[in-house]
Amino acid sequence: MDPLVVFLLLLCTFQAARLDDTGWVNLVEGFGESVTLPLEIPTQNISTLFLNWKSLSRKKALALWTPQHPLFVIDAEYSGRVNFSREKKVWQIRNLTLADGGPYEVVMGVVPRETILKNYTLFIFRINITKTWWEISSCTLFCELGAGKMANVTYNWTLTATGAPLSQSSRLDLVMRPTDAHQSYSCGAKALGVQVTWDISPYEDCGVKASGLFVVLCYWAAKIILTPVPLFFLYYHHFKKAKSAKYTVSKERTDVDYEVVHFQEADYERDYVN
Repeated sequence: MDPLVVFLLLLCTFQAARLDDTGWVNLVEGFGESVTLPLEIPTQNISTLFLNWKSLSRKKALALWTPQHPLFVIDAEYSGRVNFSREKKVWQIRNLTLADGGPYEVVMGVVPRETILKNYTLFIFRINITKTWWEISSCTLFCELGAGKMANVTYNWTLTATGAPLSQSSRLDLVMRPTDAHQSYSCGAKALGVQVTWDISPYEDCGVKASGLFVVLCYWAAKIILTPVPLFFLYYHHFKKAKSAKYTVSKERTDVDYEVVHFQEADYERDYVN
């Protein structure tokens, strides 16, 4: 590795965070999506740029870019996911995870002549949908917000159109009807003193269309449960018929045996008389 790059990394990684008031930009994105961190600097003045994760007490370098060197990703968790465009003057993070949420800063230069260009707070939403298999068109929505390891998050759910409250937790239970096909729900989350929301229309996952598998399962379950009933009646009918046939044959055999015995007795008496 270039000695200059190593020197810059050491300076950035171990310095204390300076709380320069450059204004904060709040960014809200969904899990697995991408986020763009815009900058406002003349292209000709761009020098060494650091993308840092920060807190009140420290900061950690994530990536380094210089005009003379290609982008160098410092934190392995961001490998292959961070990019810097000199033409557009933006940083980009792809395939966002909940762990990516929290405060960031972009710094130009190195200490003691560094300049904080911009501060950002990145909020990452993830909403999981769990289908309630025993009830048609029923599901549960779970809302999660990534805003940093130490962030205390509170949740609530509302109707997007009217703002009517539905839940004061991260969970929302729904029973969807065809009239709810275009209904949207908002997960509200408050963290780091900021209120953010994320909207979702879950009908395709919760509604009648999503219950096809449930109907098929119910059909086969009913078929398995009810099949023994006609089999029982069929077996009973066959058993009764077989028993009746057996009894008739036995009676015929008895009559034949009686006739044979009667004939033998008559023949014996005739011989005795003679």
